[in-house]
Parts: sequence; structure tokens; C-alpha cells
Amino acid sequence: MIPIPTIEALEPGDVVRHPERGFAVVESVDVAAGRAALRWEDGDGEAPEAVEAGELADGFHLCVPRGFLARSVLDRDGLRAEAEADPVGTLRALLDELAEPQGRKDIQRLLVERAGLEPVRFEAWWDALRDALPESPGFHWHGDQLSFQGEAPRPDGGRRDGLAAVHGPRRFRLILEASRAERGRLLAEAAELGDVEAADLLLACRAPVPEDAAPALIDLAREQRPALLLALAHRDVRGAVEALAVALSEEQPPAELVEALRDLREERRIPFILDLVEHLLPGDPEAADRLARHLAADPADILQGIGSGRYAARPGAPGWARSIRWLR
Repeated sequence: MIPIPTIEALEPGDVVRHPERGFAVVESVDVAAGRAALRWEDGDGEAPEAVEAGELADGFHLCVPRGFLARSVLDRDGLRAEAEADPVGTLRALLDELAEPQGRKDIQRLLVERAGLEPVRFEAWWDALRDALPESPGFHWHGDQLSFQGEAPRPDGGRRDGLAAVHGPRRFRLILEASRAERGRLLAEAAELGDVEAADLLLACRAPVPEDAAPALIDLAREQRPALLLALAHRDVRGAVEALAVALSEEQPPAELVEALRDLREERRIPFILDLVEHLLPGDPEAADRLARHLAADPADILQGIGSGRYAARPGAPGWARSIRWLR
């Protein structure tokens, strides 16, 4: 699922999801009036509800057309039959759409609640899947969670155009319908074209960042949209942490970057800044001191939070030995 940038991007028949109300089908789109009519999955035959463009952009996400979640609303019987016949293909489509690892319980919940698989059938389904995975490239275990990082077939079997060939709402549809691997290629193209809007949307869609595109993406963010440095640094893109640390430690850092940082929850913001401080302290302690203004918390409270486990370094990130001494 990805954010809805403009109402022009919606088409009748699309499936959208609201975090509290669930799934709905787009019945019609009135671009001039700035609203769309939605028929809710659990609406029990009620008339479609008109939703304003601003609400759609702020609170809804769009499901991949013909993807697992959209079919769970539009064609649940067909999805269940496909899941029974092709466990590997069904899981590949699901994981590629979600773009993040899922545990066994998560997969069971989605198969039972969204595809209609009988709970008593899941054990046999899972056993068949586990037997077939060694022969199925692209799947990776992360502890007890599973992800797919290969090429997922397109639902329509066709070939995609590149970003340069499409514009406006068609470009959004291109990104929406792309597999995760295809989004990585489109992100590299966005970096090459200097297309910050496409790069922003692709990062919001969790597109993988090709290593050879990282320098161009960092330059693009620095020059046109500094807040994207946060997204790149969160993804551990090489060079992004350094670029972000430099930008935030300037005497007058970019306002949109400061605002994006302050929008993070405290539990994310403070560990993130401590990672940056840890990076800056050895070579530029004065810059590290300037970063302190973004903590927006008392050092003693932060030290207590570290001791209690409230704030913890990200897996794989450097420890905070220098930062703790700096806080003291």
C-alpha cells in the first residue's frame, strides 16, 4: 500500500485502506469537486460515502491493483483458490506488496482473514510452503520472519515503461503497480533524472535503494528536498547519515529538515540524533554540540531513558559510548 498523492491518481475499482475503518472500493472519482465515492467492505449495502481529497491524502493508502489485498476485497474466492493451488506464488505476491518481513502468525492472519483460508487448513498450507521454499529463489529468512527480495511477476504479465515515458497520474500508477524490485530500478532512474517527486514517492513505497544510485539520491535530497535525507538515513543508505549530520549541524539547518525531525516520535527522534552525534564527535565536536538543540529533552532524562531501555540504538548501528559521555 502506498500514500495517495492526488485525487487524480485514483480510478474507479481501486481499493483503498483506512487504518481504523478498513478497506473500501472506489466507486467514482470527481476530480473537479475534489472528492471520491467509497463503498466500504463492511458497509452492509450502504450507499457509497463521499470522501474529500484532503482526507484521502492524509488518512488513506492505496492497495496495489490486482495485488493480494485488493483481490481480498474484490475476488476473495479466486484469491483463496489461488492460495490453495499455489502457496509460493501467493506468498510471493503478498510479501512483495507488503515490502517488509512477516512472521508466521502475520501470514496466517492475512491468509485466514483476507484470503478466506480455513484456519484448520493453514498448517498443511504452511508445511507445503516450507517444503517448496528451498526451490523458490528470492525468499529470505530474518530469524523467524520471511521476506521476498526477488522479481515478482506482474499481475497483468506486461512490461513497464520507465519514468521518462509517463507523466502525471500515469506516473503514479506506474509506481503503484511496480514490484519491489521494479521500484528499485525506478528509484535509480529518478535519481538519474533529478526527479525529486518520484524519488520521494518511491521511498514512501519502500523501494529498495540501489547502491550505485545512493550518491545521486543524496545530492538530490540535499539540493531539492533535505527532508529526504531522513528517509535515506533511516534506510542506512551509505553516506546519508554523514550528509544528514552535516545538514543538521549547520548554523541554520534547512527548515523542512528540522520540521521533519521534530515530527518524529520522541522514541525515534532521540536515538536517531544520538546516532548522528556518535558520528560527529570524533571529527567535529562543535557540530555535535549544535545538534543538541534538536534533542528537545533534558540530557539527564535522556541518560535515564537509555538506562531503562526506553531509548535503544538501532540494530547494526554504532553504540553510544561517546554520546553518553557527551550527554554527561
